[in-house]
Amino acid sequence: MIGVYQVTSETEGRPDLIANAVYGNPQLDWILIAFSNVYDTLNWPRAGDFIEYPLDVVVLPQLI
Repeated sequence: MIGVYQVTSETEGRPDLIANAVYGNPQLDWILIAFSNVYDTLNWPRAGDFIEYPLDVVVLPQLI
């Protein structure tokens, strides 16, 4: 189960803010980074990008 998030100018370069929006926890940004196979997070993601991520119903039970 995959969700899609469109990066805005407010969340550009801030995977922590995106993780907070989709998972309710900015510390889960590593899930987005790993799922997207990102190796250089300096300017990732860019405004307008579509980020695919595993839905919280899949991820969160695995973290407990």
